[in-house]
Amino acid sequence: MIDNHQDQSDNVGYDPFFDVYHTTHDWGSSESVSHTVVNSIAELTGVEPHVGPPLSESIDPDCLNRLFRIGGSTGCISDHFTFTHRGCTVTVFRDGNVLVYAPSTDGQ
Repeated sequence: MIDNHQDQSDNVGYDPFFDVYHTTHDWGSSESVSHTVVNSIAELTGVEPHVGPPLSESIDPDCLNRLFRIGGSTGCISDHFTFTHRGCTVTVFRDGNVLVYAPSTDGQ
């Protein structure tokens, strides 16, 4: 279950059991899905978005935005896309859900 760390729209949370951060991208906002991803990683790791490598070192943010623009109505065959950035495994779903798994701390 996702608990604590809830925002006002109740679509953000951290699940300590799975060590995953969940948010839902707001398709009605002017914010891009890549921006949501960057902010989600920052929230989970506690590291400001401008510190460390940019998202573009892991994935082309423009391509990610085009893949999942306007509620994912792009004709994309898959309903999700997974990649790694800053040691976090990130999965973006067509419906706007974003899951960010914390980096492994066991040295693997």
